[in-house]
Amino acid sequence: MIDQRKIYKNDFYPSRILFLWGKDFYNNPGFVILYGLHKFEKNENDENILEDDISYTNYTILKGAKGHFPSFPEKKVLRSHSNNSLKHEVLFPYFEKLSHEDYVKRLNLENIKFHNFTLVKNPLEVLNLNWKIYLYYNIIYELFCNPNIYLRKKYLKELISSNPPKEIYDFILKLGSSELISGLFLELGFSKNYVLIEEAKQLINSHIDWVSKSYADGIKRCASIYINSFDEKLKDARVNFIRSTLSHMDLHVVHVAGVIIPEDRIIEGAAYRKYANSGYLRGYFYEYSRKERKYIKKKRSDLYKESYYSDGAGVNINHFKNTLQEAEIYGLADVFGKIAYYLDAPRLVYYFKGNSNNKALMYFRRYVRRIMDYYAKYDEEKFIEAMKALLTSYTNSDYLCKFKGNFQFNYFIKHYLYFDFTEKAPWSVRYEWMRDDQLMKLEGRYEFMKKVWNEHLDDLVEIIQDIKIDVILKAFYYILNDSENFEYLTTNLDYEKLINLISSKYESISDMFMNILTDKLEKENSFNLDIMGHLMKCPSKKVHKIAMEYFKRTEGSLSHESLIGLMFFEDANDWMDLLKDNIEKLNMEEYIKFLYKLFKNSDKFIKFNIIWSDDLTEALHKSLDRINTASIDQKIDLIRVLIDEFKNNHSIPDSTFKFMENALFSIPLVEIETILKEIDIDLNSTMVTEKVKLILSFLNFVENNTIPSDMHIMEIIEASSSKMVKALIDIIFLYKDQLYSRFSTILIMLETGVIQLNNLAKKIFCTLEKEDEKKLHAMIMDSPDKKVYTYGLEKIYEIYEKQGEFIPEEFVLKMLEHPSCEIRSYISDRVNNIINNLGNGNKEIFMYYAKTLLYLPNKVSRSKKNIYDVLPSFANKYEDKRGSIEEMLLDIGSSNIISDSERALVTFARIKKGVI
Repeated sequence: MIDQRKIYKNDFYPSRILFLWGKDFYNNPGFVILYGLHKFEKNENDENILEDDISYTNYTILKGAKGHFPSFPEKKVLRSHSNNSLKHEVLFPYFEKLSHEDYVKRLNLENIKFHNFTLVKNPLEVLNLNWKIYLYYNIIYELFCNPNIYLRKKYLKELISSNPPKEIYDFILKLGSSELISGLFLELGFSKNYVLIEEAKQLINSHIDWVSKSYADGIKRCASIYINSFDEKLKDARVNFIRSTLSHMDLHVVHVAGVIIPEDRIIEGAAYRKYANSGYLRGYFYEYSRKERKYIKKKRSDLYKESYYSDGAGVNINHFKNTLQEAEIYGLADVFGKIAYYLDAPRLVYYFKGNSNNKALMYFRRYVRRIMDYYAKYDEEKFIEAMKALLTSYTNSDYLCKFKGNFQFNYFIKHYLYFDFTEKAPWSVRYEWMRDDQLMKLEGRYEFMKKVWNEHLDDLVEIIQDIKIDVILKAFYYILNDSENFEYLTTNLDYEKLINLISSKYESISDMFMNILTDKLEKENSFNLDIMGHLMKCPSKKVHKIAMEYFKRTEGSLSHESLIGLMFFEDANDWMDLLKDNIEKLNMEEYIKFLYKLFKNSDKFIKFNIIWSDDLTEALHKSLDRINTASIDQKIDLIRVLIDEFKNNHSIPDSTFKFMENALFSIPLVEIETILKEIDIDLNSTMVTEKVKLILSFLNFVENNTIPSDMHIMEIIEASSSKMVKALIDIIFLYKDQLYSRFSTILIMLETGVIQLNNLAKKIFCTLEKEDEKKLHAMIMDSPDKKVYTYGLEKIYEIYEKQGEFIPEEFVLKMLEHPSCEIRSYISDRVNNIINNLGNGNKEIFMYYAKTLLYLPNKVSRSKKNIYDVLPSFANKYEDKRGSIEEMLLDIGSSNIISDSERALVTFARIKKGVI
């Protein structure tokens, strides 16, 4: 009977490797790795039967350093280094496992030696374990010589869970490879094990000299992750960073095949597939050099946006890996779900495939899948959290198949929703099989971990509302339809969720919940505005019809409060005529009550996640013009109500807040000022939002006849409503005389995009006293705003040179170091013109700029060279300045800046010799 282990299904010889322990001449641990092909012969059944022995013909040596074990290159690299041939081939049995000593004896018998490396009979000769550590020999053996990262992680988890003595961890730190030590820190962080925290802190600040810098950085990076996992502040900072930058991991091309891609353009999976196959997604390109007469390989810089995850040419693998490791330790299930989506969408998939790096793609996918599978088995809440982030992210353009809308090759969709579907494409009909989406043809349940979904139907209902593609919706439909808990779930569904489910674009789901809604409504005997609201905001015209039937059957009516309620509907725009007509019909008293009711109910906008349409927003804001015709008592009452709402309601939505802000400042500023002074309104409060503080502070400024502070001016211009900005402009113009002592405020007015403030600032600038004008001008020139420093450039001649003054030395330096090339060019051109023309007859101005620049740091080295070149001519022409020039050159020549010293002394010598 044939040994089943010997039957081999592929038609190529498998490659085998054999690890043997040893030391180099410096007593550093390492390995000899033997390589050989495992040959086979066919039997009478046309089966490939592997031979008993393997002929090893090649080897490579991995040596450690400073007592540490060596790192393992990836398998592909490892094999490519096996180019050292043995003197002659050596046979070892494959199915019969020999001891390490037996392997070494055989090699010695064959007189096979290795340069600068000696094999040991037993790994213990290298490990040198004490009795405590020896108890863990088997797992230590695997940790030190197993090149498979996943098995190392498995053994590390096993070791940590056994709660070994600290000597074990110290031993690994002392001898371990960079990967093993890095992995140890990560697993300890994941296990919340504090045992090596002090060692990790010391290691981060130490010099690691036994591996290359990149490996050393990797160890320190993992040690930092480990430390951060115990420091809530550091951990929170890293988590916030990860979440804020995570979207950059999704590499959208911005420039491909010579075409700039607009940000809002959606590129489908088939297009990315073509880009990859055509080589457009490679991180490099070839450009023909006429000079060298050959094609030169160049790195791309504009394929993607530069970010934490990309240098413009491709993915930063270390940053990618770092995020995965941190997310694992911090338990960021949603981050894993999002990364899984990125690794299953065409952008990253075809980036890796287009760069022939499918191995990295599979490594990251397996990493993510392993974590999420772990969640499914041991932490269901995190699994659902990850699934929500994953499954709600896919769009209709994210398919990986060459055929539009076909998701059967998307890795994570298939693994988590169609896990039990294992059919492969028959080669004879592969094209048609691929073209016909096999997943959409399936009926029934195929998902991974069915038990988890059965127990989390409520979460499934939450997720299903945000899913965008049919292949996921179909799987969820069968989960719902099959689950025994579904009836209980639907009985307790509120109308909001029910309406959202009816809005599903997947017809089977929509119909399922439409029947549930119809049955539920028939049991309602009285009109309920909330129910009506949910029905009306549904985009389905069929539901709108049901809504009107319900409205008539229960004799509903839209009262004053109903009109407010209608405004909270998500699709209130569909009922715009009804809204606008009723708002316009309100008299002033009713309109004010309407506003109060709107303010008081602002929390509902958050509850129902309502965003006003542009039409509704415009109609509401336009209606505020009516406030100007309100009585003074109504205005006073309105101010009181608004301030009270601002101070006490901390959850006002942005759209409502802007509306309320506009309502307040629809009252003319002079009337607000009078009301505040005559009526006791408390404007002081600390327990309010920053937006409210801004309004209260501004009202305090109004009450005290004072222009707001610079900070308040900037905040109002950047974030406040149009009417509040108008009020700000009014108060600045009203008290503009206060600006003459507020240079920073004038600068802000110049930098803002408000033309009225720009013009007022320029007018005040031109009327300042001379010294004040210069101080403000210096601030203007320091501005990063182009229109401001351009205005400053226009004023330089008028302020200095027209008055016969030199531009101050410190000002010249600032201009030469200004981030704007326009300013640097201006002063550089100005100075070079003066120097090259020997001051145009003005000896003093030449000497001023020459001394100013020559005594500056080396940042203006090019300008200095120009001065040194013309100094002999200047000294020859103006003998009365020769002494000053020579004295200056000797002074610079004695400096410790070699380049300046040498040039100064050479120029001095030229002047002495009369060389021009």
